[in-house]
Amino acid sequence: MSAETIFVGWERSLEKAKILGHQYLFVPDFENWTKQTLDDWREWADRFNAAGAVARKAGIWLGFHNEPYHQTPIDGQFLRCVHQPPRSLRHSTPARRRQHARRGGDPMQYLQKYPDRFWSFHLKDAKPDRSGDAGLGKGFFDFKKFLAAVPALDQKPAHVEQETATDAAGDLADARSNFEYLHSLEF
Repeated sequence: MSAETIFVGWERSLEKAKILGHQYLFVPDFENWTKQTLDDWREWADRFNAAGAVARKAGIWLGFHNEPYHQTPIDGQFLRCVHQPPRSLRHSTPARRRQHARRGGDPMQYLQKYPDRFWSFHLKDAKPDRSGDAGLGKGFFDFKKFLAAVPALDQKPAHVEQETATDAAGDLADARSNFEYLHSLEF
C-alpha cells in the first residue's frame, strides 16, 4: 500500500480492505522527499497515529515495513529504525501499529526491552557477512531463540521475506524450505 493512501480516501481504502478480508495493511516505505528531516519523520508519525486510529476502528492494523537503509543519519542524528521505526515513529506512534523488520542490529535487544510493542514480525535471514539474503536457518540469526521469546507468538503474524532466490530450483523451493525450517522449530 502506498504511503499516500493514508491521505486520500483512507476510509474507502479500509472499507475495500475489509471486504477483501485484510486484517493488516503495511506501508512499505515513504518517498525520499518525505524523510529529509526529523520533522518529516515526526509529521509521518502524527499521520500514522491518526490513520492507525481510524484503521483500528475498522478492525484493521496499520504497519510500517522498515528497511536497513532507514538506518542513516538525519539532521546529525542516527535513527535506529531497523527492528523498530525511527525514534520519532517509535516515540510518537503506539507500538502495536508497527512492523518489525530484521537485518542489522540486535532484534533480541529490542524484544527484551519492549516485549509488548510488537504484534507482527518480518522474518529475514542474511549471510553472516550480511552481503545478501539467506534462507531461514541458513544465515546467522537464531530464530528459535527469538521466536521463543515473543510473548503470545501464536496470536501474531510473522511474514517471511527473501528477496533473492538461494535455491537453484527458484522461489517456490525457497518458500518451501523456509516453511519447513519454521515448521520444524520446537521451543
